[in-house]
Formats: sequence, C-alpha cells, structure tokens
Amino acid sequence: MNLFIQTSAAMFPLYLRTALFLLGLGCFHILVAQTRQVQTFTVADGLAQSQVYAVLADSRGYIWAGTQGGGLARYDGIDFTTFSDVNGLADNYVQALHEGQSGDLWIGTRRGLSRFDGRQFYNQLPYQSILAIAADGADFYALSFDAIFKQNGTDWDSIPFPKPYLRVYDLLVREGRILLGTDRGAWAYERNRWQQLRADFPAAHQVWALEQIGPNTAYALAPGGQLFRVGRDSLLERPIPAQTPTVYYVDQTGTTWLGTQNEGVFYLPKDRSQWQRIRRRDNLGSNHIRAITEDRWGNIWVGTSGGGLSVLRQAPFRAYDTQHGLPAREVYALAQDDSLGIVFSNGNKGVFRLTADGPVPLVTPQDIRTSKIKSLHIDSAQNLWLATPGNGLYLKTDSSEYAVTSCGKYVLDLQAIPNSDNWWVATAYEGLSLLQVTEDSTGLQFSCRSYGREAELPLGRIESLYLDRRGRLLIAYRDSGLACWTPGKLHWQLRTTDGLPSNNVRAVRQDSIGYYWLATARGLVRVGESSQGPQLRVFRNTEGLQSNNLYSLTLDQHQHLWVGSERGVDHLELDAARNPRQITFYGRDEGFTGIENCTNAALTVPDGTLWFGTMNGLMQYNTAPQRTNNRPPPTLALRDVQLRYRSVRDSIGQQLLSPWGSLLPGEITLEYAQNQVGFQLQAVDQIQADAVQYQWQLAGWEQQWSLPSAQGNASYANLPPGQYTFRARAIGSGNRRSEVLSIPVEIIPAFWQTVPFRITLLVALIVLALLLVWTVFRRYRRQQERIAERLRLDNRLLELEQKALQLQMNPHFLANALQGIQHELLTGAHERANRYLTKFGALMRSTLHHSRSNRIPLSDEVENLRHYLDLERFRLSERFEYAFHFAEALEVDLIEIPPMLLQPFLENAIHHGLRSKQTGGRIDITITEESTAVLLVKIADNGIGLRASATQKAAGHQSTALRVIKERLTLLGAEDTAFQMEEQRSENGTTTGVLVTVRLPILDGS
Repeated sequence: MNLFIQTSAAMFPLYLRTALFLLGLGCFHILVAQTRQVQTFTVADGLAQSQVYAVLADSRGYIWAGTQGGGLARYDGIDFTTFSDVNGLADNYVQALHEGQSGDLWIGTRRGLSRFDGRQFYNQLPYQSILAIAADGADFYALSFDAIFKQNGTDWDSIPFPKPYLRVYDLLVREGRILLGTDRGAWAYERNRWQQLRADFPAAHQVWALEQIGPNTAYALAPGGQLFRVGRDSLLERPIPAQTPTVYYVDQTGTTWLGTQNEGVFYLPKDRSQWQRIRRRDNLGSNHIRAITEDRWGNIWVGTSGGGLSVLRQAPFRAYDTQHGLPAREVYALAQDDSLGIVFSNGNKGVFRLTADGPVPLVTPQDIRTSKIKSLHIDSAQNLWLATPGNGLYLKTDSSEYAVTSCGKYVLDLQAIPNSDNWWVATAYEGLSLLQVTEDSTGLQFSCRSYGREAELPLGRIESLYLDRRGRLLIAYRDSGLACWTPGKLHWQLRTTDGLPSNNVRAVRQDSIGYYWLATARGLVRVGESSQGPQLRVFRNTEGLQSNNLYSLTLDQHQHLWVGSERGVDHLELDAARNPRQITFYGRDEGFTGIENCTNAALTVPDGTLWFGTMNGLMQYNTAPQRTNNRPPPTLALRDVQLRYRSVRDSIGQQLLSPWGSLLPGEITLEYAQNQVGFQLQAVDQIQADAVQYQWQLAGWEQQWSLPSAQGNASYANLPPGQYTFRARAIGSGNRRSEVLSIPVEIIPAFWQTVPFRITLLVALIVLALLLVWTVFRRYRRQQERIAERLRLDNRLLELEQKALQLQMNPHFLANALQGIQHELLTGAHERANRYLTKFGALMRSTLHHSRSNRIPLSDEVENLRHYLDLERFRLSERFEYAFHFAEALEVDLIEIPPMLLQPFLENAIHHGLRSKQTGGRIDITITEESTAVLLVKIADNGIGLRASATQKAAGHQSTALRVIKERLTLLGAEDTAFQMEEQRSENGTTTGVLVTVRLPILDGS
C-alpha cells in the first residue's frame, strides 16, 4: 500500500501522489544504478593481519595486501598466501606496494625496501621506513622519513626534502616532476629545485595522499574534506563529501573512489553528481580506509585499518536485508503495482513498501494480528490482499480493513480470477475455496464456496496456485503433485507415478509458448501438453543446476528461467526448443547474499527487474547487469613442469620457468628417457575463481583439446621423440577464455632412434635378411644335393645289391646244384638228395628274403654262407672242407652287416683257388670285431694262389663280383682298403693259399 495514500490521502490528490512516487522511484534507480557486492576478508579467511595499509592488483591478476605486522598476503581468488620476514621480507610492517616494469614486486616496509621476483626477496635501503614508491618510466623512487631515494643502477641517490622539518606522507613522480605531500602542503621538484604549490587551505595544510589520474591530471587529498587538482604551481580545490579523506582513486570506468578515515568509502559514477557511500554496515571491513585499487576485472579492493581487506564487486544483485533497513530477515511474499512499486512481507514484522529512502511499513503485525504472511496480492483497485497461516485472509483498502476467515484460517495462497472480484483461496486444511466479493451500502461482503472430490478436485495440502493462459487453475500440492483443474473437471494430474520427480511442487509458471515449469523438491520439470497428454522433461543438477531442492520460479523479459533453491538462484538461458543452453549460478560469492529462497517468492516486474524473497532479505537483480562474459578472462601461468612427477629444477637442474610462471626464452629440450612430462597450470580469476576450468592440447600428439577440467594438471607418459607444442587455456564463468599459453617441447631421440641409425639398421637388416635367405637357400640346395646324391647312391647300391644277388644266384651254380641233386635222385641216394635239396631251398629262400633289405644279422649271413658252402661241397663231391671261427663274446645275432658281401669271396676261393684240388681243399672263415663299427672277416684257402689262378683266367678278365663288392663298400663309407687279397707262402717260399681280409661296416640302429 502506498505510504502517501495510507497516511495522507486527504492532503494529496492522486496526480500529486503519483508524481511523488515517480520522483522517489527515479531516485531509487539512481541509488541502485551502481550496485556493489561487498565481501570482506579477515584473518579468519587467511589474511595475514587485519590492518591493510597497502593494496596492489598486479598484472598477473593477484591481489597483494600489505599488513601491519603480518607481512605480505597474496590472494589468488581462492586462498591467501603469506610472505613474512621468515621468507626474507625486510619487515612485516608493509606501507607501500608497487609493480615494476619487469613484473617484480616492490615492497616498502618500516625497515627497508624489498624486491620480490616471484621466488626470492632482495632487500635494499636497510633501516629506512619506506612510506611510498613511485616510478617514472625507467626511473624508480622510494620515499622515507629522511629523504627521497632514486635508483641509480645498483645504488641509490638521495634527494633531500625542501625543508628539514617537514613530515612527509606521499610521493608522486610524473615526467621527471616530483610531487611531495607533507604537513606543510604540496611541493614540486623540477630542475633540481623545490617549489611549494600555492593553495587556499580552509582546513589543515597537510597533504595526505597524491594520486595520478590519467596522463596529465593529479589530485591531492587533505583533511577537512579537501580535494585539490594539482596545477603547475598551485592546488585547485574541488568539493568532496568526506571530512577525513585518505585515498583518492579513479577506476577504468571513470568512477571516482574516495577513502576516508572514519566514514567508509564514497564513490561517484562517471557523469553523475551524487556521491554514494559504502560503510561497515554494507559489509565493508572498516570505515577507516587505507588503500584503494582496481583489478583487471573491475573489482575495487579496499584496504582497511582493523577490518581486513574488502572487495567491491560489480554485482548484478542488490540486497535489502537487516543491514539495509529491514526489521526482519525473511521475505516470504512479493507483489508489485505501478503505483505502490514493490511490496513484500518481512518475517513477523508485517508488510513493507520499498521506496528510495528504504523500506516503509504498510501493514504492521498489530493490524492483522498475525506474525507471518505467506502470500500477498494487489488488485486492480490497489487493495492489498494478505494470506496468513493462522488468521485467514486480510484485506486492506484505502479506507477500511477486513479480516476474512470464511474460507479457512490457514491460508497459504490466493489467486485472482480475471475480470471479476472473485479469488481462488488455497488453505492447508480446508482445501480449495472460491471467495466471492460483493459490495453493498455497509461495505464489502464475502462468501466462500469449498470444492472437493465431488468437483473432480484432488485432495491434499496446496502450496501455491497459478492461472494459465486458458484460465485453468494449476494447483501445486505438497504431497499430491500438480493438478490442472477447472470446476467440475480435472484435466490432468501429475504425480511421481507419471514421471514427476517429487510430489512436492512449490511453484508453477507458464512460458510464452505454453510450456509449464515446475519447481519441485527434487528437480525442475518442464511440462508440455500434447494429444497424448502431458509430456514431462526433468532437469537436475546433472544438467548443471546447483541444487535439486527448488522453491521459486520466474521468467524474465527474454523468457529465460530463474530458479531459486536453498543455495541461491540458477539462471537458465533457454534455446528455441526450451532446453537449457547455459546455466549460470548466483550464490553468496556472486552477490546473491539471500542464499535460501522462500517458496514461490520470485517476481519479474514490467521494467524487467527481478525480485526474490529469501530467508535473508529481499534480492533485486539489476535490469542491465554487467555480464561476466563481457569481463576479462582469467590470467593463466605455468606453475611448474614435471618429469616423472618431479620438478625439472630437481630432476634435471634446468631452469625452464621464470619465478612468475612464464617460459624462459627457448624451448623445453628433454632427453629420450625424459618422456613422462607433466604441466601444472595456475589461473587467476577474481570474478568466480572456483568456476575456472582448464583445457590443454599437446600438438603433435593430440588432435583435439581436452575436455574442460577443474584440475590444472596435464600429464603425458611414454612420449616418443619429436617436437611438440603444449597449449593451454583457462575458461572462466560465462565462457571467458584466456589467451592460449604455448610451450614448445622437444624430446631428443637416442642415437638408435635417429633417422641415420634407422636407415643403417634397415640396410643391415635387409643385408642380414638376404644373407639369411641365401644361407637358407644354400643349405636347402645342399640338402637337396645330398638327398639327390643319397638317392643316387641308394640307387647305385640297389643296383649293386641286385648285381650281387645275380652273382649269388649264378645260373651255372643253380643248374649245377640242381643237376647234382638230380644225379643223386637217379642213383637212388634219395636221402642225400633230399638233404641237399633242403639246403638249396633254404639258401634260395634266405637269399630272396634278404634281397629286400639293406642289412642282415651276422648269424643269418653265416647261415646263408654255410648253405652255399654245403651246396658247393655237394656239387664238387666234397673235395674241400670249411670251418667258421668266431671271436669270443661275438654277438652274431645282434650284429648287422650289409647282405651278400662275403659269398663272392668264397666263390672265388672255390672256383679259382681250389678248382685244381681233387681232395684236401680247405677254407677257414675267421670273424672278429676290429672296432665297434668294423667287423673283420678273414677267408683263408689252401688253393693254388693268386698268380696261378690269374694265369688260368682269360686275358683281360676282371672279376665282376669283386668290382661290385668294392663299389658297394665304397658307397657304404668303407675305405679303399676295405678288403685285401694276398698269397700265403710257406717258409721255403712255396704258395700255400690265399688270405682275403674284409672289413665290413657294422650297421647301427639308424
């Protein structure tokens, strides 16, 4: 309810009330145009000490805070790292900070000047209390209580003060001109002389701070609310709102910032004339400001005395909570009216209207006798309707107040019916009712009609109501899902059995193309109607939501969805198919300090501003917030390179990186065995550090970038020798991508991995393969030749054996033997004929049997020889005798020899040696082992001898049998002396016979 209407309706006509409201609304928009989220870091957050006298945002994105007693603290967006005298800092009382041209950090302390190269401190000007540090191009200056020091190589030149009794505060150098702030005004040093700048000091003459703004403008601050623009020879005064200014700063947007000693921070946006203020009540650490700076993301960092380090972010949200005029924390219900503006219920303190001056009460708890309001609405007559859980409905008009309990006392929500004065009323225990409002002479009259199962209405506790564009009532239940209903007809109902993730539905909205969106206790649900009935799609934290426990919903001007949970609010940018294209979460760190949303307490007003009721105040989303994807990306540096999980500094002693994480000139060159490489990345993002992700690619090894990862460690194992380029980038919230960090890497191959070695090895392998092939071919050819030779020998041996068989089966012998047997038969010597016929058969059988084998047992050979000799004795009428002599232990059954070798020698002895003897012939056969491989056979006869026998032979006759035997023995591997024939003589020289010595090979098992 408009405050002016409520209290002064009789005094102000409607047009004047409207004008006053618009004036207040305009002032309100000026007030919130530059909202800032204030976050303060203290010792509890890791800050070294709570008195921060110097603040620096370096080029790498780090925030450096110089403290009084705690040393130096570095903030990377997540954690603080402390450096003190233990690490080499000159002193723990830090009074000035400056980043040099090389990126090194200069620290002014009470006991000297320190330079930090990212890894080590180097101290200079010992025992000098450094108050300020300034640089002018390559010239570097330091201010102490005693003098101004100018760096000259490794030494320092001193510039004395214009007056020895001056107390100095600050130093500024620009284009060779030195400005000095003292307790006697400001002084300028040019051309080796000092000049005091003239000024009209209404208050103190102390110049506490000097600040360079742009290339040609400098400002000086003095107590008593004095700000001076520095001219060539004087100070030109300008008005400021603070009486005790300490710091003057202008950021990159042109906003002027003014730190004070006890009034907090003032800021003046560019092209504005009204200063705004941020104080301790706004979460600033302290009202005593010692330093102000800006980082590359537009955040303002404030060092305070005793309150730690504060950061003022360009937050899209503005909070109205107990620190900003609200009497209670909780905001349960919201409403908006063109005249009243934003109206909301606040805990147990009633209903308030938001004005330029802050919240103004419209309804107090005493007015409605209740402590809680769950829902509120403003009708077309600007009457205020309140739903209370315990005292029913409450209606407040300009002239009257009504308590309505006819529909029940525990009212949770109500919904106006268009083009009527009727309302749908939802209660916790009485169900759904239709409230009809009429007016008579006595005032407004109320009647209520309840609906239940007889009207096809599902029963259950109703959380909220919503009318869709077709006039149907969407009823959200705590335990019965969602029902689409008109009196007498249930169009459809959704429960967990229908795919709803939870039967607890807390808020419902319909978008511009007809989809319904449900906030449930277990996820976000999109419902689309089709001829087959409602079609559901559930979105949970697996799709990017911060939480599944949802409480509120609203659609902005772009039909994007804002979903409130117990952790904050998710902004869902939807595509044409109404699926989330991008989800951005806002929590405490993003300025949504209300954190936990209240049920169905979200609202979008006609100008596009979004409002959220939370358990910690009222949250407003600016109509034109600065989007994070328009802000600078994170900065990325290489923290370390590791070989087999050890830093290269420790593993190979090679310094590849500067202390600040940049690659030193050249490439990373590694040996072939150093092929397990890891890269540790470090990104700094002062917008949303915990949302930074990393991507990398090893060009030459990988074709695509890796998937984004929150871990900045990339490892590669067993890399082959070659040249690679490691590329990495950091991705901040809003898809802000850093520049690509490129690191050349070369892995030198071992000598056996080089191209010449591989060519030589290939040639050697080819030659070796050819040699191997040639050797195998040669061996194969030799084997084939041996096989062919063996076949030839076998064939020859077979031929010789056949000849030996033919000789042994001499037709004359056979004919003579048979004639002899026939003669015996004719003479009647049947028994004798039968005996010799048996021997003849045995000889023939044995000869034919062994003709098929290339070996014969010695015993069988001796048996055949006996048969032969017996047949010859029979044929020659027993004109000779024979005898076999064996060496002792000669195993005649086990020794095998080639067959048909001895018979021709016996035949020669009989036919040539003994042919002339009519009686007394004798043949002795002696068999012994000469060795394990040679059988020695001696055949001795007492015949006529070799010479006499030779004279009886025809001229040119050569024994075929002996020639065959000799060739066979040669083929069997015997020597040329395998058999010998010699005459035997007596002592008087007469021939006594012939001795034939034969060495037969003993055949083994193969």
